Amino acid sequence: MTMKRYLPLVAITCVPLLMYSRGVTGSSAPHSQENAQHHVSKERNYPSGTTPTSPSSTEGELLGDSPSDVELGVSDRLSVEETYASAKDALYAVSTAAKNYDNDMLEKFKLPGTNCSWCEEFYSQVRGLLSSESMPLAERHYMALLLAESGRPENIEALIDAAVTATSTELKNLFSEALELTVGNDEVVRFLGMQLEKAPEGVRESIGTALTRQSSLAAAEELYRQARINPAEEEISFNDGIGLEELAATEEVLPFLSEIVRKRDEVSNLAAVALINSGEAGFREFLTVIESPEYADTQLLDTVLKNVAFSEDVQKIAQERLGSVDGTAKEFLEKVAKGKDLQMASTPSSELS
Repeated sequence: MTMKRYLPLVAITCVPLLMYSRGVTGSSAPHSQENAQHHVSKERNYPSGTTPTSPSSTEGELLGDSPSDVELGVSDRLSVEETYASAKDALYAVSTAAKNYDNDMLEKFKLPGTNCSWCEEFYSQVRGLLSSESMPLAERHYMALLLAESGRPENIEALIDAAVTATSTELKNLFSEALELTVGNDEVVRFLGMQLEKAPEGVRESIGTALTRQSSLAAAEELYRQARINPAEEEISFNDGIGLEELAATEEVLPFLSEIVRKRDEVSNLAAVALINSGEAGFREFLTVIESPEYADTQLLDTVLKNVAFSEDVQKIAQERLGSVDGTAKEFLEKVAKGKDLQMASTPSSELS
């Protein structure tokens, strides 16, 4: 059974998606380093088919008629806790900003501090607006993003529930897209991992995207755990932006990925691809593994050659290292240095081999 992920901005069409119980079989189009982090580039925007609205009384008594004595402008100097005195003031501000899809306000509310005295009440009210049928879709999407970027598991759970119980495809797409843009700490990563295992098909892929986008060591560890849950059913597509091999690895993650490659287990291939697609630093880390005299996993190296389109910078590194290695590593570097005529656009993606 193939899962599908809704395209960004609440698009109508779908694309094939991987099963999360997967490993490494078959063949695939090469995965370019330039595209390795495409899932990270998702941006906030209006849901398709919607437009910002002029101020109205949509929110009714919940919002009130005016924001007490708080200015609606976003201050670069003050946090949200300092800018707004109450949940009512904050809700009025974001509801007004939602009408024009104000990204500055979303950025202001991203990951508020733990000393926010009114945040619990504020987010409770925002969660209630997700089901407001009188609120325009663009504004509901804005509220969903507020929850996604809050860094609070209870808000992520509300988004998951909203996507699962959505009464239309349009709403499901709206909440799923916001869910994919989740921002959070290790607590959020652990929560996403738990939800991934029990979420229904159609929402799992959005949770997987959110998990992959975190790029932290905790996210890498969780993605590795997920990849090994059922290695007998290991299908993967490079165009979905999900999974260990799609992780936009930070520097702290590189040693963890190289250790997986050293293990030569059922998902080492995924870690190898992630390493190399992390740029020059990742490629150098990968070389520390394969240049070891005892390393002789030619199958993994063949997988990398088939599934990665190497950048010119990486090819230069390979050329520079040729004189200092022997055996399997030298054969691999020779092929990388020469470059491979691998065109992603002309070869359909299937499974990682």
